[in-house]
Amino acid sequence: MRYFLLPNLLSFIGVCVIWWFYGWNGAIKTVLLILIEGILSVDNSVVNVTTLKTMPPKYQRAFMTWGWLIAVVGMRFIFPVGIVSATTEMNFVETIQLAFNHGEEYKDHVEGAKTVISSFGAIFMILIGIKFLLADKEVYWFEAIEKKFQGGGGIEAVEVLVASIISFVVWVGLDGQSARDTQIGCETGILVFLIVTNCIGSLVNAFCKKAGLLAASGLSGFIYLEFQDASFSFDGTIGAFAVTPLITIMLVGLGCGAGYVRAMTLYLLKEGVIDQYRYLEHGAHYAVLSLGIMMLIGIKFPVHEVVTSGVGLGIIALSVYSSIRFNRKKAL
Repeated sequence: MRYFLLPNLLSFIGVCVIWWFYGWNGAIKTVLLILIEGILSVDNSVVNVTTLKTMPPKYQRAFMTWGWLIAVVGMRFIFPVGIVSATTEMNFVETIQLAFNHGEEYKDHVEGAKTVISSFGAIFMILIGIKFLLADKEVYWFEAIEKKFQGGGGIEAVEVLVASIISFVVWVGLDGQSARDTQIGCETGILVFLIVTNCIGSLVNAFCKKAGLLAASGLSGFIYLEFQDASFSFDGTIGAFAVTPLITIMLVGLGCGAGYVRAMTLYLLKEGVIDQYRYLEHGAHYAVLSLGIMMLIGIKFPVHEVVTSGVGLGIIALSVYSSIRFNRKKAL
């Protein structure tokens, strides 16, 4: 399909470059990272579309271009480098040098910050899932359950209360440094969620009004979408170290994989796939909620990536199957 021509070209070039410098071993690892990133991010594409379709075309294009650059350079490189720099005595430049020249040592530092990163991403995804569950809906997948929760979103910050209770339960089961790191990650994640969902819009509106600019809602939506998209990146970024400690291979593999995610998002948006499968949006959000919960549980009891991705893909597949059954019944 035409949507995937550019990612295919970039992936081919990227794999060839890695093969030239690192041989077949590096090329195979790059392909593996592309596949992992693409498979783990199916729910990411669907959730992004639900936000993206409400935005002006200008910001839709920005998300597909500048948003991809932010996802690759920002979340796959600058963010983990910043975390390592903040938790060690190295400055930012020294950490970058460490990442490129001493991959194994850099990997150890990132693994040391894994709890903070995972808990931040997990609580943000849980908040996204709960917010959808509590929102008013016109379409129900599990009607008996969803109707009981519907309307809860009208209570001020109720999703934050629920997420805080979940994180507290996990925190109680931990001790020492793991408990402290989980607390830092969860509290930071909740704070960022509150800022991007409640404060960013007002700040952007005020700035645009003062500067005489239009499309403030599109800009605030773009900022929220970038944070939402970033929350899906943490498990893939950390998991990439299980494949290779070499930052160059990691950036190319995850970057090309992110390109496929953007292409999938564009395909879902332009072809109206969300409208064709009425329960797909539900499935994606519940997959995100389950992934966030499993990431938090994984801090105490390690959960393999195959399990987390399998559960997420299973929920999405079930939502697609339910949508097809509904469409067939409607056609009769």
